[in-house]
Amino acid sequence: MENALGNRIYMLRKAKHMTQEELGQKVGVTKAQINKYETGVTRNLKRPIAEAMANALDVSPAFLLGWQETKPAISGLKISKEEEELIRIYRALGVRDRIKLLSFAIDLEETKPV
Repeated sequence: MENALGNRIYMLRKAKHMTQEELGQKVGVTKAQINKYETGVTRNLKRPIAEAMANALDVSPAFLLGWQETKPAISGLKISKEEEELIRIYRALGVRDRIKLLSFAIDLEETKPV
C-alpha cells in the first residue's frame, strides 16, 4: 500500500532542508514520530499535529493531508516553456516516479555551486 502522506511529508521536509529532528521540534513531536509519519507506521495525524506540521512546512493542512492536489497558485506567476514541460511531465508520472523526480531535483539544488 502506498504512503502518500508520508511521502508528502518527506518531500516537503527535504525541500525545506530540514532534518526529522528539526521538523519534530517545530511540530512538538520527536524525531522518531516524524520517522513514523514518513514511513507510514503512523498514518493518521491528529488535527493539532497536522496544523503544526503544515505550518512548519509552509503548506495548508489540506495540501499536507492530500485533500488538495496542489498548493494554491501564486498570483501573477509567469512560467517558461521549460517549466510548463516539467509540470506536464510531473503530472504524467505516478507517485513513486514523482518522488524520484523531486528527489533528483533536490539533489541537484543541494550540489549547485554557491
